[in-house]
Amino acid sequence: MCYFLIYHIDRFMAGRKVIPFPNAEPKVPSLADLSFRVQSLAQADSQNIHASVPHFRKRMIERGITMRLVLEVLRHGNGHPEFDEFGNWRITMRRKVAGRRVHVVVAVCENCIECITTW
Repeated sequence: MCYFLIYHIDRFMAGRKVIPFPNAEPKVPSLADLSFRVQSLAQADSQNIHASVPHFRKRMIERGITMRLVLEVLRHGNGHPEFDEFGNWRITMRRKVAGRRVHVVVAVCENCIECITTW
């Protein structure tokens, strides 16, 4: 292809309006959308919940929180979302269960919930 022609096409288009590329920022879902997604994944099947992170297991034992309490928080709690450095939405779910306030931090992936920590 002739570079002369490309130069003139570019010069010809200089006066036209340039359409910018869409912003690469992640789409911010609402709190209700994320909470609903966590609750629906937790209610659908407990295999959607990955609780294999050693830090999470250690904090459960240390703070006397059972998996039943964690499931209750994930299925019926509400929370606060934020975007993490791994490209996932991280949400802190909280609920009063068995007379105590329980918090569970989870990463919301495409088709699962990864439990990070609890207190």
